[in-house]
Amino acid sequence: MTHWLETASKEQIEDVLEAMRRAGYGHISDEMLITHLVLNKFCYTIIPFLDHQWPEFCLAACRENCNALRYVNDQTLEVCLAAATVRPGTAYSQSTWAKYVVSAFIRDPQMQAEVLRRLGCS
Repeated sequence: MTHWLETASKEQIEDVLEAMRRAGYGHISDEMLITHLVLNKFCYTIIPFLDHQWPEFCLAACRENCNALRYVNDQTLEVCLAAATVRPGTAYSQSTWAKYVVSAFIRDPQMQAEVLRRLGCS
């Protein structure tokens, strides 16, 4: 799987770094911020601060933390499925957790139904 940074333009990376500063990470050096981004750490916390939400970044953020989906403007099937299959260390089954993510974060009822159908949770 290609990391989103491998295909990101210089402008996209600068936008992400600026969003991280606005999100409260301004005290961290650019080099350390890039390290966090390479590890997909904190991506989900900066989506509301991005000037442009490009799909690769939103997908990486949703793979990191399902809460990112609440901030994604273009909730594509791929992004929704990524968020619904991320599971924290809880006692919930994958099916129960996916149903929670779908109902809590996906805005479009048709997309909710499709994600549940694809995950076998309908």
